[in-house]
Amino acid sequence: MHPEFAITYIKRRMQELGHGDNYLLKYRHLVIPPAETIEVDADNDYYYLIGHALNASISSATGVYDLADRALNELQHEHQGRITIVNKTKRQIALRFMQAIPKQD
Repeated sequence: MHPEFAITYIKRRMQELGHGDNYLLKYRHLVIPPAETIEVDADNDYYYLIGHALNASISSATGVYDLADRALNELQHEHQGRITIVNKTKRQIALRFMQAIPKQD
C-alpha cells in the first residue's frame, strides 16, 4: 500500500468504523532485529502496512501478511489487537505503518 493511497483509504475506513474524522494518524517506522519477534499492542488502534514486508510475517486478530506463506490466498494490510511481527532473516529489517488512533470522547 502506498502512503498516498493509505491516507485516503484510512479516512474512508475510519468513516466506516464510525470514527468519522475523530482520529489521529501517525507514521510508524519499526526496526526489527535479525531473527527477532516483536509485539505491538494495538487494542484500540489500527495499523496499516505501507509497502511490502518481504522477509517478515505479520499477524494479528484481523489477519496475516506473509509473502512466503503459500497457503495464504489473501494478505492483510490492516491490523489490530496484538500484532506479532517476525523477522525471518539474519539481518535487520524495517517496516513502515500508518497508525490510526481513534480519539476517546
